Amino acid sequence: DYGVPESAVQLLRGDTEKENPDGATYLLLGDAEFAAGDYAGARREFDAALRMDPGDAVAARRSEICGKVLALDPTQAGVPSAERFRRSRELLQQILGELVLCAKAGAGNDDVVRAAQLALAANRRPASYGDAAEANQATASQLWAERIKQCSAPPGADDAAALVMGKPARR
Repeated sequence: DYGVPESAVQLLRGDTEKENPDGATYLLLGDAEFAAGDYAGARREFDAALRMDPGDAVAARRSEICGKVLALDPTQAGVPSAERFRRSRELLQQILGELVLCAKAGAGNDDVVRAAQLALAANRRPASYGDAAEANQATASQLWAERIKQCSAPPGADDAAALVMGKPARR
């Protein structure tokens, strides 16, 4: 609530180290991890809440959202370059689709849209998966900026592409 999710994580983590933490504590910790952009940590905590209360629909939905973000995020540490490339293409495709659906024709950066379309149309193995993934991510960032400018409706709170694009940079 105060805009310092990292502090909330530390405080709530202490609560989960007690003898009998409840599902609500894990749900709150998951929310704090989510707000901090640590979707793997958030998913772990939401899953812990689900183990305590398998019928917790909120924890189940939030864990599902985290799973979608984790499956889409090409910047995750430890992801092999071929998988980063695949994810970057998927991210680029999702953002391009959103932009095309809501943007006014001819009202944006057509060069960026064309670059995204060309990148997605290429069906051959790139010379470097890492370089191609970085290029896709750069194009996705440009498209995201266009999406924000052109689309009146903000992305949904559970939009995985929006969460990936808005993820705080890891230190």
